[in-house]
Amino acid sequence: MSDSENFGILGEALAKSPDLFRQPGFDGGLFLVLPDGSSRSILKGRPLASVIADRIDLHRFHNGKQKSCSISNGMLEVMLHAEVFLSEFRLIDRVASQPEYLPGFTLTNPGYNDGGDGHRVIFVGESAEPSGSMERINTFLDVMDFHTQADRANAVAGLLTVALRHHWLGGKPIILATASKSHSGKDTVLDFIAGQTPKTSVSWEPADWATQKAIIASLNTDPSLGMIRLENARVSGGSKIASAFVERFVTDPAPTLYSPGCGSEPRRIRNEIVMSMSTNFGELSEDLLNRGLPIHLKPNGSITDRHSDIGNRWDREVVEHWIKDGCPSLRHPKNNRRRGA
Repeated sequence: MSDSENFGILGEALAKSPDLFRQPGFDGGLFLVLPDGSSRSILKGRPLASVIADRIDLHRFHNGKQKSCSISNGMLEVMLHAEVFLSEFRLIDRVASQPEYLPGFTLTNPGYNDGGDGHRVIFVGESAEPSGSMERINTFLDVMDFHTQADRANAVAGLLTVALRHHWLGGKPIILATASKSHSGKDTVLDFIAGQTPKTSVSWEPADWATQKAIIASLNTDPSLGMIRLENARVSGGSKIASAFVERFVTDPAPTLYSPGCGSEPRRIRNEIVMSMSTNFGELSEDLLNRGLPIHLKPNGSITDRHSDIGNRWDREVVEHWIKDGCPSLRHPKNNRRRGA
């Protein structure tokens, strides 16, 4: 029997497992969905050998006698890139622990959701019911010291951008949270915008290569990230805050990620990441401002003395109202000003 026939038979047997799926694109590999809802990429021969050992008892027959069988690591890696093997598996783009909006703005259901290219999702959470009220959102917005109504509107636009991030590849703005002084609520606004989306914070580095390395390391560690926050951006002297990597990343629908020392090979990703930045110091470069969604806070007094019992389920609430309003533009007509911190 040829290798091609063996690959097809083995793929058919493995595809019966409910936790194995094909990865998108042309790089080969499988997704393994773990019992806790997380996922693991299978891109090398050794992890595939473990998957096979847990699911199939392989034997070979010689002169009518049954003997144990193993597949070489090299052959397993060939198999992970062979269409005759991969075609047996259902294709998914990602595993999600939070509800997502599929094309047509329908929410994912638990299990496998086929929304077409880029929206084939395994949702491991519980069914969600959209809210019919804006009360919680408005309660939160009312306690924040936005400089203008445009800044308040941009906070809602940022929330919508994150909640619908899978729909706008390479077309999402950098969310720029600035303030007139420290402890103004920048991180609170960015938490509001992120909602329940997996997120992480990365310390800003004046050297662009260092920022790039930290971002790529975060994405390699947690592929489910939907929002990355660059914290406390600042520069010394009279320079402006700038990053060629961030500018390039937000406009590329399928960026190639690679940085020496990050422990991985170069790989392309579907750009569903929302970048954000917080700063009190310095002036943002023109290139960042042109790609930015600015949100400026200008408080009176200290917000550390204020307390709120608001929850964090506003993301689906605001999306439902945006859909009902006919999906209007997210950019406030008065936000075209260019502002530093």
